[in-house]
Amino acid sequence: MAADPVRWYERRKWWAEELRAERGRGAGLVDYEIWRVQARLNSRSALRTFDLSHQADSARWRMIRVHDAAQRLSA
Repeated sequence: MAADPVRWYERRKWWAEELRAERGRGAGLVDYEIWRVQARLNSRSALRTFDLSHQADSARWRMIRVHDAAQRLSA
C-alpha cells in the first residue's frame, strides 16, 4: 500500500542561479517545493519512492530523486 504524499520546502541558492531577483517575485525564488510520492509503474511492478520538485512560478515539475527501494513514508 502506498503512503500519502509528503511535502516540504528546501532553501535554494538563488543568488548563484539567478542574475538578479526581479521586483515582486517571491514564489519559488527562495525555496523549492519538494514532494515525496510513492507509485507503481504498472500492476506488477514494485512500489517506488520518488522525490519531485515543483517550481511555482513556471508550474513545472522535475524528478530529483528515485529511491532504490520502496520506503514507507511517515506523516
